[in-house]
Amino acid sequence: MKILSMAVDFHQVKRKGSLKIMKSVNHHDEKRITLRKGHEHLNNMHEQTWEEDTDREMKITHRDVRILLLFENEQIKKLVLQTPVPRGRSHSTVQANRPKSPAKPNPWILLVPMLSNLWVLGQQAGKVRQSSSLKVLPAMLVLLLQILLSCLWLGHGEVVTSFKSSCPQFFFRETPPNEALEPENPAWICQRYENQYYFATLYDRRRRIPVYSAYLYQPASGTRPKIWLVEPQLMGMSYPKTMEKEWTLSKYYNVTSEQLGKSQAILQDYKNLTGLNRGHLNPSGHHSDSSSRTATFTLTNIVPQNEKLNGGAWNNYEQQTMMRRTVGCKTTYVVVGAVPGNNYIAKGRVNKPSHIWSSACCEVDNNHRESWGVIAENDKNEVQLLTLGELEDRLTYLYGRGQVYLFDSSCPRE
Repeated sequence: MKILSMAVDFHQVKRKGSLKIMKSVNHHDEKRITLRKGHEHLNNMHEQTWEEDTDREMKITHRDVRILLLFENEQIKKLVLQTPVPRGRSHSTVQANRPKSPAKPNPWILLVPMLSNLWVLGQQAGKVRQSSSLKVLPAMLVLLLQILLSCLWLGHGEVVTSFKSSCPQFFFRETPPNEALEPENPAWICQRYENQYYFATLYDRRRRIPVYSAYLYQPASGTRPKIWLVEPQLMGMSYPKTMEKEWTLSKYYNVTSEQLGKSQAILQDYKNLTGLNRGHLNPSGHHSDSSSRTATFTLTNIVPQNEKLNGGAWNNYEQQTMMRRTVGCKTTYVVVGAVPGNNYIAKGRVNKPSHIWSSACCEVDNNHRESWGVIAENDKNEVQLLTLGELEDRLTYLYGRGQVYLFDSSCPRE
């Protein structure tokens, strides 16, 4: 095989979403690929060693994980992923007011079917030929590196098919609201920032507003974040599954505002508003640390809200009423939502909700629970306190898609 070594420009990977390969000759048996950012080597986490044991195989090693390419007559015949046996983990005690996040999936497990599909497609397309295997090999390795980099990326904000199977810990007894709230074109987002889940959002792609956000009430004092994030994965699975700033997507992935705006609201949509501002469904003040508060500053958690309501009666409910009502609660589950209205902002791009609502189910102990709800018209500085049952009945009327249930039936309605 003629390819002795390569260097990967990591800056190009982030900026263009593809790999810029620079070939170089190494007269030693070992081949090394180094990820670079500018002129600086990244840490060892990003270094991978390529070894050719014989003329029949090549190994790609990252930490303890290897991809083995097997050759026959200079033609790639098989891709094998080799991983170590997972080490045992010690058990830890979970605080009553902070249920443990589900185990995070091993990205290398997800890599196996991806590699298999890649190989099958390559063979079907006739891209691997015995006469041109040396020319095809760089392209195959580039594709493998792209997959590796996607698996090694930072924390994910995942678009999933079901909250129950992906991030159920934000719902009382792991039971999300029923289908009566689902829009025509929904997206289920497990909101993940810096490798941890913080809340769940059902998003309306067509109206570009959240239907609801669900989270655990864990208030604490802290500074208010000053950044706004978007969800790249709403554009498609080829984009990073992590909350990002708009300028990051523009600079490193060449994503235009028009591309991003097809799937969600962007910052430009909320400029030059009159009487409205960016209203959180899941407020940053209901979270205990900097990362969890920052995670709420995604535009998929934002609706156009009446500025007097947002800074007045609704703020009083979030900061004062919630504090009083949760005294004695071990764990409080919250679902906050917005009823779509008939008006839009940003030239018809983003819906202005007709109502904002919130509900809570509080666990006092294993045998006692409390619940309540509130609703506000999005053009008045008034909040109406309701029982959970009254709120569900009101939402049933407003949404018009059948009886609404926000929590599991063991949460009291009266």
